Amino acid sequence: MYEEEGYQTREIPAEILTHNIYGIDIDRRCYQLACFALTMKARAYHSRYLRRPVQPNVIALQTIDHDTIASTGAWGSKSTMWQMEHVDTIGSLLQIAPEECAKIQVEDGLFGERQRVLKTQAEYLSEKYHCVVTNPPYLGKGMGDALKAYIEVHYPNTKGDCMATFMERCLDLRTRSHLREVLVEDDNLFGVRLCRRLHSLCAGGLRCYCRRSGEPSRWHDFLQQHTR
Repeated sequence: MYEEEGYQTREIPAEILTHNIYGIDIDRRCYQLACFALTMKARAYHSRYLRRPVQPNVIALQTIDHDTIASTGAWGSKSTMWQMEHVDTIGSLLQIAPEECAKIQVEDGLFGERQRVLKTQAEYLSEKYHCVVTNPPYLGKGMGDALKAYIEVHYPNTKGDCMATFMERCLDLRTRSHLREVLVEDDNLFGVRLCRRLHSLCAGGLRCYCRRSGEPSRWHDFLQQHTR
């Protein structure tokens, strides 16, 4: 794409990291590893990249205290902005409306530092993306209280398992009129049945894939369509 637009090969890695790739995680170590992996991948395409590296657009979600949230705007009691207090648990499931993100007020100076963190996180969570890649957790029981309460309110159709909830969230993170393909294990197919907008479903054989233990497992490939 960049080559077709006339960019030189050495310019492309920095352009991609600046404009095309964004990442969100709740674990700071995973965030650090992602930044390192992207930097090394850029270095592989441009031998002198490390002389003028670009900071990847990857963030580790941080909890924001109540007072800081209150200082950024007049949020109603039901605003999801208050869930920033638990964003390290809710993660990318947190839905921030673009309208609310635009209303976030950031002050200059030292006090505005935490406000800027909140603003950045809100921008990442409210944005739409052309491609979403994730490894959702297979978690039914054992959710924390904050996560469980949030999912029950905002994802009632897929509240039975985090895997299905993340699949629903991926549809909301994507741009309009797209198709999404997902490979899911037989044990978790119930979560897919709870998801809306199911386009097609293909059942795989018993020995298509194996678990880490080496035991055969039946997997299913399904396609979802989003046309909103």
